Parts: sequence; structure tokens; C-alpha cells
Amino acid sequence: MTVSSVLALSTFLQFVAAGLAFRLIRVTGRRWAWSLIAIAITLMAVRRSITFFRIISDDAALAPNLSAELVALAISILMVVGIASITPFFTSIQRSKKTDRDVSQILETYFESTLTCLVLLDPKFNFIRVNKAYAQACGRRIEDFPGHNHFEFYPSDAQAIFEEVVRTKKPFETAVKPFVFPDHPECGVTHWDWTLTPLLDADGEVELLVFSLVDVTERKNAERAVVLSEERYRSLVAASTAVVWTTDGEGAFVKRQESWERYTGQTWEQYRGWGWVEMLHPDDRDQLYVEWAQTLADRREYEAHRRVYHKASDAYRHYETRAVPLFDEDGSIREWVGTLTDVHKRTIAEEALRESERRLQIALQSVRMGFYDYDVKTGSIIRTEGTAEILGVAHESFRGNFEDFSKRLHPEDRERVSATIEGVLRDGADKDGYAMEYRLVRPDGDVRWIADRSTVYRDQSGRATRMLGTVL
Repeated sequence: MTVSSVLALSTFLQFVAAGLAFRLIRVTGRRWAWSLIAIAITLMAVRRSITFFRIISDDAALAPNLSAELVALAISILMVVGIASITPFFTSIQRSKKTDRDVSQILETYFESTLTCLVLLDPKFNFIRVNKAYAQACGRRIEDFPGHNHFEFYPSDAQAIFEEVVRTKKPFETAVKPFVFPDHPECGVTHWDWTLTPLLDADGEVELLVFSLVDVTERKNAERAVVLSEERYRSLVAASTAVVWTTDGEGAFVKRQESWERYTGQTWEQYRGWGWVEMLHPDDRDQLYVEWAQTLADRREYEAHRRVYHKASDAYRHYETRAVPLFDEDGSIREWVGTLTDVHKRTIAEEALRESERRLQIALQSVRMGFYDYDVKTGSIIRTEGTAEILGVAHESFRGNFEDFSKRLHPEDRERVSATIEGVLRDGADKDGYAMEYRLVRPDGDVRWIADRSTVYRDQSGRATRMLGTVL
């Protein structure tokens, strides 16, 4: 190997080393240090370039030594290898710093924008920093906290817990912790989920405390409202004489119904699912299935009159049932809530009244007697078929008012009858009825003598409100 070739290679390697050094300026961020190193290496390479060109131009003044040039070559090689070797190290450091900056920026953004209340405390519980959420929750400004102790602002029995965290260096977590702001008593009792986490330094000592809190007051109040609502519901069911029940969307019992058990005597095993139908009167079951299927198809409220077995009386009693559907978000029926109201006495009384009216109608027809009920306020008249027969008109064609009746009076009796009726209906009249005879002219021209007896009913002021009577 000649001196000129060794010199040329050494010069090239020094330029390479200079390029690597210039690159490290950007990688390391140490501009002045690596700039000086890169310039020095570049000048060394330029000097050797000048020497190389003088040699190849046969400058007699130069007499380079091969051994010296070999040493310079070795130095150039080591220089390139060294700089090239440390470049990945500095690149890794730079990437690590960038990652740290990115993470720091993310944490800073989270700290400022999160809805979770965050506080940094020193081991003596002095405020170092708080985020916006915490300041707003406390009703203060962010700059109000640094320089103050946490328990100076908010004294509480939690101080013992904070001291224990510093002593044991272990985090502490609690849920639904009640707290009253001493400077905002109007807020009442608030509830918080909070965590206190110690951050340790290189020596294993507590350097910082991270205090994070979540306001769960609304959730706690909502839970309390649900509990109170359930208690009211249970109390209402216990106090009510009605049977309160719930089913799934199809009508099956899927949980115990205490009021149903008390009323029917069925056990849960007996009435679960559709077993409750066995307590309905056998004659009502088929109709139930038909009506319920139609209700499910129409997705509407359900009302019906049923007979249900009553354990205490060992008999079927009349009940009115009413149920309303509750819907899920997708529009499907989630469950039914309903009641059974005992109307047995009323039903029996209504049946007895209908039977009594039927017998009265038969009796009136048998003696060709009519009955009427005159509402003084509205002027309407309710009458039996016997009354229409006496008037000689079809039952459905009689208009049912006093004017229509008056037109059917015989002209010679009209003034007398009207005066008698008006006299007993007059406010404060001393008579509560009348008994008189008069003539009616039937549509076919036939004249009939009528015996009319009535009773007038008055309110507390003496004003006539109703008149009941019979005609024969």
C-alpha cells in the first residue's frame, strides 16, 4: 500500500466522520458542542486533502512517512466507528425525550380537561396544584389553592387517613364518602368516591400525593329515590285492599306476588308462570285468553270484569282488573303492572237492583201502571214502558220532556194541570207533591182519564230538584 492511497483513504474517512458529527447536532440537540467537533474534524480532513494533492503533484518539499500515515488512518477509522456507534445511543435518547414530552403533554391535557377532580399535594398535605374540575367543585379559583393546606380549607376526619397513607406508602380508596363543604353549607351533604395515591422518590420516600375525586351525589340521590319509591310502593300494596300484580311482557308471573298470595292462598309454585289462571272462575277463563291475546296484539291498556277465588271466604268474588304495559327502548313490552279491585258488593247490589227493577216493571205492566222521573233542572223525563203505553205512543218515540207531555193534555185540563205542577215545583212551596186526575188525548184521538200521583224532592235551599210519580 502506497503512502498516497493510505492518505486518500484517511482523508475520506475524516470527511465521513465530519458528516456524522454534523448529523449529531440535530440528534443530540447540543448545537455548539457538536458543531465545534464537526468543524475540527472537517478542518483536519481539508488539511489532509491538501497534503494528498501536493503528493500526487510530486511536490519535492514533502516526504510523507508511511508509518505515520498508517497511524493517521487508524485514528480516522476509530473516529468514524466511534461517532457511528454513539449515534444510535443519542437517537434513542432523543426519541425517549420526545416520548416523555408527548406523555407529559397527554397527562397535562388529561389533568386540565378531565371531569375527575385531581389534586397534587405534598407530604404535609399542602396544595401544589389542582385542576379545573376540582376548583369548580369547590367553588373556588385554581390560583386560590397553592400556598394553603388541604385541611385548612376542608377539615375532616379524613386527615387520619391521609397521614396513614404517608406512613404506610400505600394508596387508599373509598366510595360514597359523605362530605359537607364548610364554606358552602347550602349544598348540603355531598357524596364522593375518592382515591389517595402516594408517589415515591428515588429513596422510596413519599414525594407527592395524588388525590382524585368523583362526585357521586346525583347517583346517591337517585339510588335513595329508588329505595324510597320502592318502600312507598310496598307500603301502598300493603295498605291497599286491591291486589297489585306485575307480569312479564306476555302476562306470566315471573316473581312472587305477595298480595295475590294473601288473597287467593296460592303458593309461588302454584301461580308462577300462568298458574294464576286457575284462580279465575272456570266460566271466565276462555274469555280471558281471547281478550288478552287481542290486548297484546293492540299493545293497549287492559280492563275487564272477572271472578277470582277468595281464600278467606272460600268463594269466587267479582273483581275489576286493569293493567298498563311498560315498554322497553326498542318498543317491546317489558312488563305489565295491574290491579284487581274487589267490586263484589257493588256487583251484587247492581244485580239486585236490576232484578228489583225487572220485578217492578212486571208489576207495573200487570196493573197497567206507569212510572216517571222528572229532572226539574234539565226538564227531561225518564218513564217506563207502561207510561208510554198509557200515552198511546211507542216507547222510543216519546221525547221525554215536559213540553211533549203538556201537548198531550186535554185543552180543558191543560191550564189546571200546569198550574198544579208549577205550584208544587215553586221554590219554597209548602206542598211536596200532588194527586189529581186529568184527561190525555192519545194520538188516535182517544181521550183517557189519568190518575197521577207525584212526590217532589228538594235541596237544602228548598228548591225542587226532582219529581217522581205514577200514572194509572
